[in-house]
Amino acid sequence: MLVIGEDKAYELIEKIISKTDLLTQPIVGSTRYVSDKNPDINYQKIVFKHFLIIFRSEGHIVYINKIFDCRQNPKNLNL
Repeated sequence: MLVIGEDKAYELIEKIISKTDLLTQPIVGSTRYVSDKNPDINYQKIVFKHFLIIFRSEGHIVYINKIFDCRQNPKNLNL
């Protein structure tokens, strides 16, 4: 498991939050993410720096379900 410092974590969170308005709009280049556990949920995925962000939107509300550091083993992406 990759662990980052508290300051870096807050910085990352702030950058993602600043982009959430964009996530409510259709994103060209994002793709559907099919979950093994919940294949009926319409997740989308985008890459931000070296993070894979898996999210879903309902109206103007964006739910970020997972932020995954792509430098980790993809088997650790458990969603």
